[in-house]
Amino acid sequence: MSGTDRIKEVSNHPSSSTLSNRTAQKLNSLRTEADNAVLRAEEAEAKNKRYEQLLLEKEQEITSLQHKLSRLDVELEKAEEKVAEYKTANVDGEQTKMTSEGLQRKVQLLEEELDVAEKNVKETVEKYVSPLAPLGIVDANLYP
Repeated sequence: MSGTDRIKEVSNHPSSSTLSNRTAQKLNSLRTEADNAVLRAEEAEAKNKRYEQLLLEKEQEITSLQHKLSRLDVELEKAEEKVAEYKTANVDGEQTKMTSEGLQRKVQLLEEELDVAEKNVKETVEKYVSPLAPLGIVDANLYP
């Protein structure tokens, strides 16, 4: 028997068609698995691409927020400096107010003392100078 006859015998054999069907089924199964694997790989690549895009967006957002935070830190420092200045000005204002009130009390006391002194001068003039005026010793117009 030659090699060709043997192939014909094997291909005509009932089990060879079953083997051929099994092989075809196995090939179809492998093709389906390969197609499914390619689909899963494409889906995974697309998902990975979306995640990379999302990651890039989040990194940009972080950079933006860090910049905003830096600006807000600078603004906070300026605001704290102004608060310190206002507190100093307020303390100075309180001290000035207290000094002003003290000076006003002192002026009031001095005015009261002046009134008393003027009254004393008037009484003294009336008591000592007025009797001398008619005598011509003292000019009465000098002392009201």
